[in-house]
Amino acid sequence: MQEVNASHPLIDIEWIRMAAQNPSLSIMECLQLQDRFGPNILFDVNFYKKKYGHEMPEGMTILQHFCQQDVNSLKDPNPLLSTRYWLEVFGHKLSNPHEWRSIFFRELGQEAIFSRIETQKDINNDIVISDDVLGPPPEPRQDICLFVHYDRHDEIQPYVVDYIESLKKSGVCIFFLSNTKKFKQKEIDKIKKSVWRIICSDNSAYDWGLHKQGVRRVMEQYPDNPILLANDSVTYLGHGLQEMLEKCREHPDCLIGAISAYQHIGHLQSFFIYCSQKIVTSDVWREFWRHFRYHHNKWFVVNSNEIGFSRWMSEHQVPMGGLWDYFNLLTGEKSNRSNDWREKILTKDHITNPTLELWDVLIDQGFPFIKNNILSEHLHCGNRDHLCNVISRLANSNKHKLSDLLR
Repeated sequence: MQEVNASHPLIDIEWIRMAAQNPSLSIMECLQLQDRFGPNILFDVNFYKKKYGHEMPEGMTILQHFCQQDVNSLKDPNPLLSTRYWLEVFGHKLSNPHEWRSIFFRELGQEAIFSRIETQKDINNDIVISDDVLGPPPEPRQDICLFVHYDRHDEIQPYVVDYIESLKKSGVCIFFLSNTKKFKQKEIDKIKKSVWRIICSDNSAYDWGLHKQGVRRVMEQYPDNPILLANDSVTYLGHGLQEMLEKCREHPDCLIGAISAYQHIGHLQSFFIYCSQKIVTSDVWREFWRHFRYHHNKWFVVNSNEIGFSRWMSEHQVPMGGLWDYFNLLTGEKSNRSNDWREKILTKDHITNPTLELWDVLIDQGFPFIKNNILSEHLHCGNRDHLCNVISRLANSNKHKLSDLLR
């Protein structure tokens, strides 16, 4: 049996002291308690023992068992984070595929330390810097949008203002959650007539870290209000939002996203997820946030938070669906503006990220958003000329004058 000591990348002594509420524990005492609290914050002891306990010989620790896994018998440290997903994304990129475990363990250990530190910040109320009310509170059962914002210049861009105003016109109360630590007044003035409340933060856990802050506050004060999870990673094209929300409200039993995707596992992309009153008042919803862990590495965020959210809901029999479904997009689509790689996508031989590689198909089928990263990511489909055509078409129909954006 492999020996595990305090220098192991998955052992976080400070986490065990934190969980035990005893900072004076010795290293040996911490190691003796690892199966009570987990070797680090990302291990869910109850989950692990329930799922894998029958495989563990007497005397074997959770960490020893986890470290013995191989590609034919993968183990997850908690119910939200998938080892298989990590391996599918990164395994083929490794120069030596046999080293995947050591690389995965190292990255998982680094994430665990971040998550423990961010959790302690949360406990100390050090993530939210300010929480200001700017407008009227939500009406009973009114949709509340938890809108996450990030801008490297600490500005609120015009495309964000347009989206916020459209949400308000569609009957949504907006809770603006920003990664900016402090706004200049001129930035707040851009949205002060459109939002209910605005948080500024010292958040390092991407969108889901701020969603956690928003969910906690909304559940304390407005537990019966539906919640829309949204962010500024998309540009709203000025049409269709009202109709989307009406469709969401017509299906209170379902968790509904703008689009369903199937890379690695079926999930809802997190830039738009509508959670009805029935969802947000359920034990399944509350338990997800209890199991939630902060992440900083982008791929752990996608794995544990975005895909983990859908996986959790699906495994607890919550009906889910996208207003636009990946496979429905491909039905009848003409293959006249793409390369050979794209042809395989359209014939369903491969699965891709629809908002990145099928953005034009989405637009043609009435999708009201463009994912902002199509302007920065490499597009395999080779259709940038069509991107220019779409931008030109949208610009000619936009209600705002170009001069307004250049002021």
